[in-house]
Amino acid sequence: MKRQNRVTKANQLIQAQLVESKVSLSVREQKIVLAIISLISPEDDNLKDYELSIKKLCELTGIDESNLYRNRMRDIATNLTTSSIRIIRPEEPDGALYTTWFSDVDYRPREGVVRFSISKKLRPYLLQLKSHFTTYQLKQITSLRSTNAIRMYELLRQFYPEKSEEPVVYSEIKVANLRAYLGIEDSKYKRFNDFKKRVLDHVREELTDKTDLTFNYKTKTHGRKVIAIAFSIFKNNVSEPVDEFDEYEQALELEKTLEDKVAEYLPARLVVTVFNKFDRNRIERNFDYTVVQIELGDVKNPGKYLWSAINEDYAKDDSSSSLEDEINDISWVDRRDNF
Repeated sequence: MKRQNRVTKANQLIQAQLVESKVSLSVREQKIVLAIISLISPEDDNLKDYELSIKKLCELTGIDESNLYRNRMRDIATNLTTSSIRIIRPEEPDGALYTTWFSDVDYRPREGVVRFSISKKLRPYLLQLKSHFTTYQLKQITSLRSTNAIRMYELLRQFYPEKSEEPVVYSEIKVANLRAYLGIEDSKYKRFNDFKKRVLDHVREELTDKTDLTFNYKTKTHGRKVIAIAFSIFKNNVSEPVDEFDEYEQALELEKTLEDKVAEYLPARLVVTVFNKFDRNRIERNFDYTVVQIELGDVKNPGKYLWSAINEDYAKDDSSSSLEDEINDISWVDRRDNF
């Protein structure tokens, strides 16, 4: 594969959120954006005007020529210069850069050519990239038929570089962030089951059928709400590997602090109270004791039980302790708004 047929972007651009508007890029338009980016050379210092014949553009993108002439090309040019993206910068997390992919698209039907001018604001995200970037072969996305599949491929490729020697790579993405990256409007797929069926499962099937990358996933919940998705990403040149999420879950658990674990059961204000009043050994042994009781099915209200366990030191055979009135007051457990 020639190097001009590789798509290379800064990871911040991969993670750019699509701004909700009346203009959203179609699959054809997404492929054109990536095809033009693939023409940038690693040695380029500045963005150029990239001129292509309609025939060449079709060869790069896999789009049928009948879909890139006259009125259709005019509509595509309009969308490419008006559809906005939002780039979040680490140094300004509360702000963002709002821009478009192209400042100009010059369509000349008599000559059968199109000239593309990439927005100058994108220069630091496309040129002279030394670290924190993602690169992949353009041909990997040209046969994809959905915008979600193209965006998901880029996101997963960011976590699993082509040269990675790891058999499986794990990553966790918040559901809200994933919806933003994919450009899914708030009004669509409100129920997670719909999002799972229409987006996650459909995209996984498409990537497995047509690209060099695929994935498994598990959901992460808070109460009954799905808040994040844990992905296992792997190469798509062998049969699907054994599900290794047990290792992933163990790794996540090891990364959690004792405070994090307790906070899964108690409100933040009570977590602070507990760690101010008791030593860590007492908290830890009663947390572990509570987890065991929960697994045995003996606990109906885990938060209340953990609070009482720490207060009464259930895990210690021959001792008990008392707390100040503020701590002994466990009336909060019956008030749902505290969780």
